Amino acid sequence: MGFCLFSNVALAADALAREGRRVAIVDVDVHHGNGTQDVFYERDDVLFVSLHQSPFYPGTGHAHEIGRGPGEGYTVNLPVPSGTGHAGWLELVDRVVVPVVEAFSPDVILVSAGFDAHREDPIGGLDLVADTFYEAVAGLREIAATGAVLEGGYSLEALEVCARSVGAALIWEANPVKETITEGVRPWGMLRSEVESYHAGRWPVRLGG
Repeated sequence: MGFCLFSNVALAADALAREGRRVAIVDVDVHHGNGTQDVFYERDDVLFVSLHQSPFYPGTGHAHEIGRGPGEGYTVNLPVPSGTGHAGWLELVDRVVVPVVEAFSPDVILVSAGFDAHREDPIGGLDLVADTFYEAVAGLREIAATGAVLEGGYSLEALEVCARSVGAALIWEANPVKETITEGVRPWGMLRSEVESYHAGRWPVRLGG
């Protein structure tokens, strides 16, 4: 439903899973990764986590979409509102994404690195900056071997700075790009009850205060 002829991250994850690897996919594109979700929705060998703007195209990725059959619980959707910003988005990474991925104990983490959530993107509205993506990937890199696949992004300037930041995070280098951090909203307050309802009994999420 997007602009992909093939889902590179799904193909890579499936190939690794067929080799017996445990794979976690973390999708940070502004759109929900509905195609990737569909591929692994009934499987427990691949964990799929998506942070995405909602309401937004394609209209999927609700918190109650958690997988089916043997895959129940292995899909984690975190829909966040427009204007979320750096701090609010990273709070979800810290409270949910990192502890869930860590508990899954993957051999490999694949990041669907869409940069259309950057504040300069003409389509998305999440107001993230290059530092946001750097910090998220740096946190995941601490858990397991991590790679990234380029996804959406419609500002060439934003693509450049975000790709540089994520590339640096993947090879354990300091972030070469520093952008002004703007204020945003904290979606955790809206998502906490859903995360607790659908995932707290299965994953060690940090509900906190």
